[in-house]
Amino acid sequence: MNHKFLKYHFFKSKFVRFSFITLLFILFLTLLFSGVHSYLTAKQSQKLDTLIQSLTYTEDNVDSEIILLESFTHEICLSKEAYAKLYKALAEISYMTGNHSLYNEYIANAIYYAEQIQDVESVIYLTNKYIGLLYSTGCFEAAEKILEHIAYNYDIHTFSIDIQTSYYLSCADVAQMLKKQDAEALENAHNCIENMEESAERRLFQTKIDLLTARNYIQNEDYESAKRIVSKYDESDNFGLEDEQVYVVCDFQIPYYVIMAKILLHDGDTTQAYKNIDRYIMACDNYNFRGMKLRMLQYVDDHSSKGDIQKYLYLKNQTVHENLTELTNQYGNFLLSDIDKTSTEKKEQAQKRETIIQEIIFKIILVYIGFLVYYIILFIIDCANRDELTGLYNRRKYQNVLHTMAKKGIYYSLLVLDIDNFKKVNDTHGHQSGDYVLRSIGTILQEYHSKYISAFRYGGEELCVLFVNIPEYRVREIAEEIRHKINLNISTDQMIITVSGGIAISFTGEDVFHIADKHLYEAKSNGKNQII
Repeated sequence: MNHKFLKYHFFKSKFVRFSFITLLFILFLTLLFSGVHSYLTAKQSQKLDTLIQSLTYTEDNVDSEIILLESFTHEICLSKEAYAKLYKALAEISYMTGNHSLYNEYIANAIYYAEQIQDVESVIYLTNKYIGLLYSTGCFEAAEKILEHIAYNYDIHTFSIDIQTSYYLSCADVAQMLKKQDAEALENAHNCIENMEESAERRLFQTKIDLLTARNYIQNEDYESAKRIVSKYDESDNFGLEDEQVYVVCDFQIPYYVIMAKILLHDGDTTQAYKNIDRYIMACDNYNFRGMKLRMLQYVDDHSSKGDIQKYLYLKNQTVHENLTELTNQYGNFLLSDIDKTSTEKKEQAQKRETIIQEIIFKIILVYIGFLVYYIILFIIDCANRDELTGLYNRRKYQNVLHTMAKKGIYYSLLVLDIDNFKKVNDTHGHQSGDYVLRSIGTILQEYHSKYISAFRYGGEELCVLFVNIPEYRVREIAEEIRHKINLNISTDQMIITVSGGIAISFTGEDVFHIADKHLYEAKSNGKNQII
């Protein structure tokens, strides 16, 4: 088959139109989905930022603020950066609830998303923050391992002064609990504080150093030096951090109660000592700090022989029976297990989502390929039923159509056209001009192609136009219109092109083509360039 015909017919086929429209539709849907998703992501992220900025981080509002934040955890239109902010805020607030399993869940997610966006400073901050929980539950060896993990994997000196200070204070605190040297860590923390600007947080950091120093004095039985340091403070001090009361309680008030209780026990003032112990136990109970609580009760048992200590001994035995060993193991393995578990779960969820998306895309591609194959087959069949020169249907297609219509009893009209003096055109102007005339007539006839009108090249210069369920008067109007168009659009100064035609109606009961052909010869005999 002529490749020029194939190329011409290919670009005018339903197959190409379908493919082009389908691709445009897929592109439109992709752009629409991307745009909608970007818009919703930006809107939800902005909404989350507004909520986070409104958080009070106070004990009175903990439950309500967690509920508000949790509403975003199932939100699909959030970026990784937004998820990192969300879980960091949840970790900060859930720490205040004393619900350690909840805190575990949120801080694991916070660390995961911080790693995803390569926010190493937040990873350090959150990991260092978790050490406070390990410390409070008595997991001092585990806390030391995490601090060593941070020092091994990161260059602490590259991070902000706040994080450096917090890290070194944690090192000193844990070292004291393990009865190890803490002088270097305290010196590093002190150097960091000197480089900080004046602020409430700086004052709180300085206070923590003072309290750690006082605790060192107590361990060395230098109670007067410890008393001199803590005399600068009062239990009601909040360092201007009213909106972050939890940090004041955990970082100042709890250590302050311990030191005051130990100094007062040494001085023999058991009444005031027990008041501080009661305040300390109440704070530990509020935050579920069982390890620290047990440590204080053990100290009372070892260092107090005056006053009513039976209730403290009872509390000590009760706390021991709360399976503290299991708690210690749970939090001691947190960094190596829960974060890895969270990371694995997130990766599995991402893979599951990716698999679902791939399956949907694969099915869409299969459906699209099915349609393409279907239209390619139709295109091949259509090409086999087309005349190469004119692009009109050929004689085989005409016979198939007529057979189908006769079988179904469909009403139709037939116009048979013949080019007048076509042999003279070929002899005078050459076969190329003859081909040009045929192609041009084919183009005109294709303009009328519809569900009810089809054009065929029957053979040579003879052409047929089939009209289905169209009234005879309208058939004759179209036939005359075609005749005038051919004469007007194809004729030149060198050659005049006209056609003659005959029309027949299917309900005559005779051979329709034979009747139309008979009318055609009548038109030829009557002077040509007319339709009968």
